[in-house]
Amino acid sequence: TFDLGEYDSSRELVIDPLINIAGYIGGSGDDLGAAVGVDADGNAYITGTTTSVNFPTNDGALQTTFHGISDVFVTKVNAAGTSLVYSTYVGGTGADSAQAIAVDAAGHATVAGDTTSTDFPTTGGQENYAGNGDAFVFRLAPDGDGVFATFIGGSDSDIANGVALDGAGNAYVVDWTASNNLPAAVNSFGGQADAFVTKVEPSEVPPGQVGFTYTRYVGGADFDVGFGIAVDPTTNEAVIIGDTFSNNASNFPLLGAI
Repeated sequence: TFDLGEYDSSRELVIDPLINIAGYIGGSGDDLGAAVGVDADGNAYITGTTTSVNFPTNDGALQTTFHGISDVFVTKVNAAGTSLVYSTYVGGTGADSAQAIAVDAAGHATVAGDTTSTDFPTTGGQENYAGNGDAFVFRLAPDGDGVFATFIGGSDSDIANGVALDGAGNAYVVDWTASNNLPAAVNSFGGQADAFVTKVEPSEVPPGQVGFTYTRYVGGADFDVGFGIAVDPTTNEAVIIGDTFSNNASNFPLLGAI
């Protein structure tokens, strides 16, 4: 209940905060929501990780059955919060985990995460699992159909933590890696683990194909992790944030005093 003081009863009374929509999304296993995005029409896109064999999917979804130790899920909820536009698993027979999502105005959802599935459903780019856990990025169409999917990884562990889009629909993935042989690297691996940024450019012809514009390591001789990323809409420059144990003596690439 609410205990109200005096107010003008001829006017609308608003008690803030308001909860417009709320609901459960899940099955009988563990369901972990990791990130959410919204399109221009107010539809919400939720991604995360599930171990539920009965997670709610819809007829015609990209992947309606649970495949492995854990799968990624992507669920699109209409703006009113009354129904699921689509809901799908994405994954292989290993452990698949989503960490980030970015949604463009038209309703394309781009998801980044990491996987131990050698059979993760890739369509182009780096189609083969490189080893010891790879990052991935995939995109779904507004109706939930697949657009593209690719590994991003080298011979050691690679974990994706963030994704952002530019105006042309290119995806920028920020991660951390212990691999010194990432695809399309334009500089050298620094140390125990580096943050890195990979720009992924989708190709409409043939469909499902992607190219890596660049991968840039960011790190020194110690442990460096990238967590978040944003893209300047004018210059398409990627800005990342993260943590480092590398100091100047370890040669972290500082460009100026802060």
